[in-house]
Amino acid sequence: MPSTIGPMIGEGAKRFRGYAERLLAGVQPAQFARKPTWGYGGMEINLNHPAWCYGHLTLYFRMIVEMAGGRADAAPAGFEELFKDGTVCVDDPAGHTYPSLDKVRAEFFKGYDAALAALERADDAALGKPPSDEKARANWKTVGARMNFMITNHIAMHLGQVSAWRRCMGMSPA
Repeated sequence: MPSTIGPMIGEGAKRFRGYAERLLAGVQPAQFARKPTWGYGGMEINLNHPAWCYGHLTLYFRMIVEMAGGRADAAPAGFEELFKDGTVCVDDPAGHTYPSLDKVRAEFFKGYDAALAALERADDAALGKPPSDEKARANWKTVGARMNFMITNHIAMHLGQVSAWRRCMGMSPA
């Protein structure tokens, strides 16, 4: 029987993919990992920059592929240490802390596309099961609900940060 839940989740997620592309339009490599500043003396605004937001989300796409029964490529070297949950986003004026805009963008969209494809193939019965780990079960009743959060709500939260970052940097809305 064809999957119905995965493609349903994927419909909303596809809209976020287009938004993620628009948010990167006009972002220059030198500003990709910079925090905005304001006022006299340039006080830093503690806002996650695009390098951290997009890098962070790449890790979750791999989790979605695996939850859907697929096999994900390992995260690029250094991504886990820089972008896993709980890491702090830092201003990177010299461009030595975070991977380049091109590298993060390529990993992000490769991962996003793999997650969307995995959702299309996901088995409804598997999506209806409880998550395998206790921490996840405390938050979601089913694997499908967890995947839905990860590829819609979680992405929306971090892309919203990038939208605010764009405005602080004097850029137009996406």
